[in-house]
Amino acid sequence: MGQFLDAAGVLVILLGSSVLVVAMLTTFAALVLGLLTSSVKSSFDEVGNDIRTLSIQLIQLDRSLREWGPETQPARQLLRAYTAAAIATTWTGEPRPQGNFYPSEVPTRPGGSSLESPVMGDMLTRIELDIRQLDPQDPMHRRLETTALPSLSG
Repeated sequence: MGQFLDAAGVLVILLGSSVLVVAMLTTFAALVLGLLTSSVKSSFDEVGNDIRTLSIQLIQLDRSLREWGPETQPARQLLRAYTAAAIATTWTGEPRPQGNFYPSEVPTRPGGSSLESPVMGDMLTRIELDIRQLDPQDPMHRRLETTALPSLSG
């Protein structure tokens, strides 16, 4: 046996090492794609949970205002306008809610969403002021007031 490999031996070693390099690169690419997919899914799930939470809070707030009585009608109408504007400006490719009682164009801050716009924030502030101006006359109304305000700021 000689100390040097012939050309066929060198070729076998080179092919074996190149297959190993390709396998390592493929594994690395699969790992990176898996982590990227996981990150995107996590972000998607988080946004879905945030939307679900906001929806529940809006429903609970409307229910509390409805239970309060007719004096909350202006706040409920404003809450309905806020919800319709949020739907119309968030899902622009979907059919808009019926009616013309909400702003159809909402200016946004650079890099922000329509829910973070000054117009939408003003609507929520007016709803909160309407709720704070209510005068709870009995324990039921005091309970409704304590449940309505946290669901608004939640």
